Amino acid sequence: MKRASLAAALMVICLIVLAACSKAAKEEAPSPTPPPAAKAAEPSPATAPAAPASDKVYVCPMGCEVSDHPGKCSKCGMDLKEENRADVAFVCPVCGFKAAQPGACPKDHTVLTLEIAGKPL
Repeated sequence: MKRASLAAALMVICLIVLAACSKAAKEEAPSPTPPPAAKAAEPSPATAPAAPASDKVYVCPMGCEVSDHPGKCSKCGMDLKEENRADVAFVCPVCGFKAAQPGACPKDHTVLTLEIAGKPL
């Protein structure tokens, strides 16, 4: 008798979980993409990448943050140091891939490290 009650309870739980999962999957379904004719051929000025305002950037001495504005690091509170934008690069320590923005290496997914004038921080 106890086995039958336990089996019935497990079936009810499985049905509830299955119903909840299928409902969540329907809610998360991607919206259909617009037809190609509706897409703009050129990016609008609002979505076009902005050109750098100057050739200077402000870098945290600990490598926490790179900013276009002077001030304090939002993570550690240290004063940001002015550097030439051309000297600042984010480099993969494994393969040497270089990027202008922080992130991960597209080749091996290693976190890029900050270098200033070819010297790692």
